Amino acid sequence: MRIKLTLGLDDDALVAVANTRHGIEAWRPLPPPDRLVMDGVVDRLRTPRDAVAFLRALEIAIPSAVPTAEQLVRLRDVRECARTLAEGDRRGFTRRLTKLLGDVRVTVAADGALRTGSGGWDAFADALSVALVDLDERRRRVRLCHNAACAWLFIDVTRNNSQVWCTAQLCGDRLRVRRARRRAAG
Repeated sequence: MRIKLTLGLDDDALVAVANTRHGIEAWRPLPPPDRLVMDGVVDRLRTPRDAVAFLRALEIAIPSAVPTAEQLVRLRDVRECARTLAEGDRRGFTRRLTKLLGDVRVTVAADGALRTGSGGWDAFADALSVALVDLDERRRRVRLCHNAACAWLFIDVTRNNSQVWCTAQLCGDRLRVRRARRRAAG
């Protein structure tokens, strides 16, 4: 008998939380307010309201309440763990993941669903922490956009594992235009 374990959330939620820190050119799905931008980096987990607004704009199923300061810290830890993986720092990823999973307690239901003993944002962060284990298995496909002013995290779904921009229409075009202008300027 084989049991398939399920988390109750998909890659979209983990990628969305990982993208709560990004560059100023990755404005989607909504432009960042100036108060969230520091040194060209946008931090959407700076306040609970900004975190909720961003994740809802990405259509992620999140708890109805706003997260506490402590829960925001856990979401930041999840974010930094995923981004560390995308940057290729296996040692840092493993260290961060071990810390995140240290407090997670899950049970396996008869249908194979993993359940945590917590609720709300704590359960959301627990599920994201466990999802990082699955993300590690696909680490060669986890990337940051090559547009440094974007730095959007994505999972490469191309056949030959060759995607370098979050979207060719946005960042790909921007970088191609910049290169062409540099060549023309000479």
